[in-house]
Amino acid sequence: MQTRTQNLVLIVVLVIVDALMILAGWLLAYELRVGGDFLPYNRAANPDQYRAVVFYSLPFWILIFALCRLYDREELLGGPQEYGNVVKACLIGFAALIAVSMFVRTNELARGWLIIGLVVTTFLVGLARFTTRRLFYSFRHLGWFVQRALIVGTNDDARAIARQLTPFERTGVRVMGFVDDYLPVNTPIVENLRVVAATPNLHTITHELYIDQVILVSGAMAWESFDHLLRGITLSDKDTYAIKVSPGLYETLTTGVRVSYKNRVPLLDIERAPITGIDRLLKGALDYSVALLSCLLLAPWMFLIASILFGLGRRPIVERQRVLGKNGEVFNTYRFSAIRPLTEPRWTRGTVIGKFLYDSGLEKLPQLVNVLRGKMSLVGPRPVEPDNAPQYQAWLPNLLSLKPGMTGARASSSQNSITLEQEMRLELYYARNYSIWLDLQILFQTFVRILKRERVVRQEVADAAMLPELWQTTTATTQQ
Repeated sequence: MQTRTQNLVLIVVLVIVDALMILAGWLLAYELRVGGDFLPYNRAANPDQYRAVVFYSLPFWILIFALCRLYDREELLGGPQEYGNVVKACLIGFAALIAVSMFVRTNELARGWLIIGLVVTTFLVGLARFTTRRLFYSFRHLGWFVQRALIVGTNDDARAIARQLTPFERTGVRVMGFVDDYLPVNTPIVENLRVVAATPNLHTITHELYIDQVILVSGAMAWESFDHLLRGITLSDKDTYAIKVSPGLYETLTTGVRVSYKNRVPLLDIERAPITGIDRLLKGALDYSVALLSCLLLAPWMFLIASILFGLGRRPIVERQRVLGKNGEVFNTYRFSAIRPLTEPRWTRGTVIGKFLYDSGLEKLPQLVNVLRGKMSLVGPRPVEPDNAPQYQAWLPNLLSLKPGMTGARASSSQNSITLEQEMRLELYYARNYSIWLDLQILFQTFVRILKRERVVRQEVADAAMLPELWQTTTATTQQ
């Protein structure tokens, strides 16, 4: 199935689903406020008049949804911005329904019906979009609803973009190869991707490979070549693929970017933090609510762990560790004493308990206090000790733009031991693609790992853990 046909199918399905949700939302609101006994309505009401207002306004709702880019090819199956567009479209559609009611001969419409209808319809449309999106995601492994892309340039930024778009089953974009003037065709660049053409042959190769979008990496080519290529693409009336321009600095840029216009001059506004606005509010609510509930539910278990460590003569029971927080603020984080690799030999009693605390991750329970104090998050980068900061130098600015987390994107790894570079790639992906759903997914994956007594550790830590005598004679004084 070609991309155009796939997009048409997706749009038709979305239009039908949206129309059904709009009708269901307003009819359900009528039953709740006017027709049923849930909220008794004392005035006489004609259901035919309410239905007429809804049905006559339905085409305007669909048109408004289209104008709000809810059927735009570049927005389909996209990120959380789709739900923001849903809310905006429903508010405008609500105004259209009010306007239509002025031209339909009706008695006074119940104000409660209008308010409930807006809330219920917005919720149903958002829920249907969420469900439909995941339904179409399930077809991606067959190559359906996936856009084919070429990346122009082969520098570090271009390679990072290719990695970010892999695997295509998750991102919906399949990179077919690179276009470059300096390297010969078939030169391997990253993983199984190669140079497929030089820039003068871009138009030919896009037709041969059925390309849907071309990503131009401005820093990967000379400005003259970039300008010539961009002008040639924009002046062509035969090419149907979308044109994307990456400003470069991708490896160092984790924060969000917005496009603003000053007297029609496009400018990139760089956010000072990767998580802002509603995402920041939702993340904070998740952190405080889950941390508070966990403290209440797990308090007996934490007391039991502390009592066992006290009985084993372990001092201190809770260890303090100086780490770097958001924006480089230094604070103390807390852990139960446990046996960890790469630490000095001190503890010989309660080896099984110490190892269990480390393997299960229960040693981190005191960090819930750090979350409630606002110093840490449930999900975020691994806390970095000031003395270890130099080894993170290339990624430190990005790491310090977020609160450190009790768990992080490393929990989503399919391996139990990863290198520093692999972990940083996961952390940067988390920062660049943050959503509340990603936090919930990582928390679920962490919970599964706790049940299995598995945790993701650095490669050097895993190598040390393979020495049985080290496990039996070591205790913890440093970060894993």
